[in-house]
Amino acid sequence: MKFGVLFAFLLLLGALFAATAPESVAQTAAPPSTSPPPSTMQPSTPAAPPIPATATSVSSAISNPPSSLAQTSLPSSATTGLSGYVGEGLYKSKNSKITDSMLLNKNAIAINVSNSLQAARALPRRDPAQVYSCNVTPNDFLLQLGDIMPMLAECFVDGAQSACPQMGWQSGIGTFSNIGDVNATAVFHPNRIGNGAISVSSADGNYSCSASVIITMGNVTSLVVSPPSAYLPVGDSVQFSVRGFDDFNNSMVPNAAQVNWSAEGNAGTINPDGLFSALEEGNATVTARWNGLLANASVDAYISRTCNITPPSLRMVVGENADLNATCFDNAVSADCPLMNWDSTISYVFAIPIGSNTSATFQPLKSGIGTISAASADSRYSCSIPLEVLMGNITSVSIFPQNVTLAKGESVQFYVNASDDFRDSFLTTEANWSVQGTAGTINASGFFTAASEGNATVSALYNELGANASVGVYTIPQPPQAGGSAGSFAGAGSTPSSGGAVGSAAGVNAKRSCAGNPVEATVSEWGSTISGATVSLYLKEGGKTILVSQSLSDHFGGATLKTGKEGDYELVASKDGMREGRVSFYLSPCESAGSGSVAAAPGSLSFAQAAGSSIVLEKEIISANFARTFSVRKSVDNDGASSYYTDITTTYTNSAQAPLLDFEVAETVPSSVFSDVRSLAFTSYPRFSSTAPGTFYWKVSALSGGQKASYTYRIPRALSAEMISAFAAPSLLLNGEKSLNATVEGTKGTGVLAAVAAFAGAKDVSQLLELAGMTILALAVLFAAYTFFAGKKSQ
Repeated sequence: MKFGVLFAFLLLLGALFAATAPESVAQTAAPPSTSPPPSTMQPSTPAAPPIPATATSVSSAISNPPSSLAQTSLPSSATTGLSGYVGEGLYKSKNSKITDSMLLNKNAIAINVSNSLQAARALPRRDPAQVYSCNVTPNDFLLQLGDIMPMLAECFVDGAQSACPQMGWQSGIGTFSNIGDVNATAVFHPNRIGNGAISVSSADGNYSCSASVIITMGNVTSLVVSPPSAYLPVGDSVQFSVRGFDDFNNSMVPNAAQVNWSAEGNAGTINPDGLFSALEEGNATVTARWNGLLANASVDAYISRTCNITPPSLRMVVGENADLNATCFDNAVSADCPLMNWDSTISYVFAIPIGSNTSATFQPLKSGIGTISAASADSRYSCSIPLEVLMGNITSVSIFPQNVTLAKGESVQFYVNASDDFRDSFLTTEANWSVQGTAGTINASGFFTAASEGNATVSALYNELGANASVGVYTIPQPPQAGGSAGSFAGAGSTPSSGGAVGSAAGVNAKRSCAGNPVEATVSEWGSTISGATVSLYLKEGGKTILVSQSLSDHFGGATLKTGKEGDYELVASKDGMREGRVSFYLSPCESAGSGSVAAAPGSLSFAQAAGSSIVLEKEIISANFARTFSVRKSVDNDGASSYYTDITTTYTNSAQAPLLDFEVAETVPSSVFSDVRSLAFTSYPRFSSTAPGTFYWKVSALSGGQKASYTYRIPRALSAEMISAFAAPSLLLNGEKSLNATVEGTKGTGVLAAVAAFAGAKDVSQLLELAGMTILALAVLFAAYTFFAGKKSQ
């Protein structure tokens, strides 16, 4: 490292020394080197840097040292400073040889630089007494873009022509080719139009001259008419113009007097200056001709058709009538209207007078803000006016919701539903509210709070019309004491608890599967179902009894209760003064449900959308009274990972006036979409078909006329539009259909077999098959006996 730095420093010193070296030293040549001694006589040294060609003898001398410096013919400038050489090819030390090697290299570089400077001094110099000049031919010329021009430079010394050295050519509006050494020739190629200069000069600066040039555009090869097309009403005009272009896209405007204009078609005419006038509805082709070239443009002339509706705006009440009239115009001139079609964005009835194209009587059927429009069948005439429709006179009011059951301490918001004679309605809380009974209180905005067990009647007065609603308040029972109570009834598949029933009691049966899935409870009294009973589900854990969920039984005595984790549960049913019915059972984890069965996932009361979720695809399919919404969502977690799921909401509307009682909605998920429907999550837990794995049944206890019932389930994957289309429409199973469906599924038979079973007096198809088998067996025994005795008799 140290020697490398030293070597670089010495190279720099060598360059400085060379600049001041005497000319006599620089001109001295080094003789060839002598033969090297045996390799054993040369100590190992690092490789020296490259040495200029002029110092080859010096490099050879240090690589193959002579026996003594006196035997060499190296110039003194090359051997200056050498001190390590002691003769006979020996050096005092390895370091001394390295030092002499660097000194020889430095001296060689100095000799080379000195020789170069001497050569520069020998270059010829311009004689200041002589006059140098040159001319360019052609010197001042006109050239068309696309053409070329040979150029020539002539050189003179003191007015006498002389041979030119190599000349350089330059121009701002073109390029050069074929630059020659003799007589300084070149070929000029223009590349743009305009005025410019061509300059030429020698490398030594003795000669310099220029020429002027004007470049014009190339030959015009095409025309363009502007505008290329025109769309204008009849009676208007448009000015056309034309431009010529060369092959380099340079343009020019032809002399207007030399341009010939023409128009073909029935739309209008054009004058010699290119002004087109639209005379009637139609099309035309405009043509410009110049210097053997032509170009076209198109014209579309139309009649501007508009219409107005009188009155220009409407503000009216539902049920009122308004007379309307339409007026048509062609290019702002009154014209006869064709038959006008009337429409409105608000529900309406239009009455069209016989024989009238433009008149109508409008009657709105609903309030709101919208428009009324009139348009001809061919849509050439179209106009509209703004519309505001107010509700008619309020003729009836009702309270929503109607019948409410609350636990003590709960509350509900009541609304007044005000309607006019046209069934146009709205909800409001601005009414005079009151409550009869001690079950609770209501404020001025219709907010009711349950205070004590019992019944109450909520009343509202709006627009001098009144309405009522009923409220029932119950008290949540305290957790049962350990040991149960007398008079309890066991659940399904169990025996009554000891002690039997004492007096009137509420019996309760529990249909359950596994922890996490809901329990279906049925409350009855001596075989008759009980509605309005309080059904509570408790978890017994660590000596404590914890209330898990609670519900009221419907008019069929049924109630659905959520469960929690694995453990011992107790179901309690009570009503009024009846004794409580109880049933205890154990719920195992769903994963360990019966062998070969598939445990259903727990339902949830609502599907909360994950944070950061967004809708990828949403589609609604309506079939008869069913409407299904498919919402495909994407969710991104905190780590940026994406997941997809699809929420499917099915809504059924009872379009009849009579209520529907105790029915089920049957729905099937295609196996191509999701094969295990039991693993899905539901907002309201269904029952599953035993014969169709992808089918489930959702129970609805009662649905009044005009009311809707809906449920939602989630598929843990993204559905495509094709998958959504594969879903069949849901179906409705009424009470009788449910029984038949249950029978068919329970026996895995057919409807025909079920009918035969019923005719034969069998409970189901299984019993029918048993009876058939016994009959066949009996006939076989009889036939065998007959054959035996017949054989004996023949003997």
